[in-house]
Amino acid sequence: MKFLALTLVFSMMAFSAQAQDSNSYVQGVMGFESGGVNIGFDYESRAVGSTAGYGGYFLFSSEKDGASAQVMSFGAMSKIHLLDDSKFDISVAPGFGISMIEMGPNDETILGPVVKFGLLYKFSDQMAFGGEMFKAYNWLSDDFGGTLDYFNLALRLRL
Repeated sequence: MKFLALTLVFSMMAFSAQAQDSNSYVQGVMGFESGGVNIGFDYESRAVGSTAGYGGYFLFSSEKDGASAQVMSFGAMSKIHLLDDSKFDISVAPGFGISMIEMGPNDETILGPVVKFGLLYKFSDQMAFGGEMFKAYNWLSDDFGGTLDYFNLALRLRL
């Protein structure tokens, strides 16, 4: 698994070095929640000179001995860059998503708004690293109350 993740990261870095004029970004995220592992990615496309973009996300959170739920979430988002200078990128990304939750014998699918808050440090125009907070809200299910909350480390690469 580690080999696959490293191969993916280095392949994306090599590809991003070839297309410096693009305003498309891919971001890998990874974190831990109650002993389970969170892994996912985002895609964002921005117009030249714009502080806002659009894209999608995918997040998978594994289960660890019943201590946490297994979650797979995906959806669309609009990312707004509140600060995007030469060193830092602070963003908020509202959107809408579907989350499939497995808690022991119970399965639940929720629909609703999502929001991501990100703070990244830019090493260059091609690569940034930082943290991201992900929240998914439930609109339709009475069996699942509350939100899904995750904090992940993020590595963003320009395509």
